[in-house]
Amino acid sequence: GRGNSLPRNEIVVAIQEERLTREKRAQLRVAHDSLAVRYCLDSAGITPRDLGGIAICSSRSRDHREEDHRVNSFLNADKFGIPVSYLPHHLGHAWGAFATSGFSESAILVIDGRGSPWEDISHEEQATAKFARNTAVCSVKESKLREIVSIYSAKDGVIRPVHKIMSSLPDWNLSAQGGMPLFASLGD
Repeated sequence: GRGNSLPRNEIVVAIQEERLTREKRAQLRVAHDSLAVRYCLDSAGITPRDLGGIAICSSRSRDHREEDHRVNSFLNADKFGIPVSYLPHHLGHAWGAFATSGFSESAILVIDGRGSPWEDISHEEQATAKFARNTAVCSVKESKLREIVSIYSAKDGVIRPVHKIMSSLPDWNLSAQGGMPLFASLGD
């Protein structure tokens, strides 16, 4: 953060929204207030104004209205001049694993239910992408191409994509004739 005396490169506090709401898989949406964000700031003894930057790492498109940081009246990133970065979902998982691993060099495997859509990943990641053979999922309306498996190489504080598998996935809550949800990835 800016102007505070917190140690650098050390996790001060971390908590998942679902631990505070008691709702399994509770989602953080950047456009809305969050109990987890408030909890972390309170625990660290800082306010949004003290933040040196905000990283947004959602599995939804960065253009989705629920991921628009400008409408979050609690964080007020633009008002306080806080830089905001959007990070592809799998790359966010990779950074979280690598940064807390204690290793200076690593291979990182991310297997997730659904990551960022094609248009939100970097050209470097797109260049490593292969496409999964979709079966019944292909016929679901409004399917989007999303990350499902990613392999990264980390060394000297840099994470590079090595291989990525993209798949056309249905919306999260769709199910086959009201029964078992459709799963399109090992992470699901």
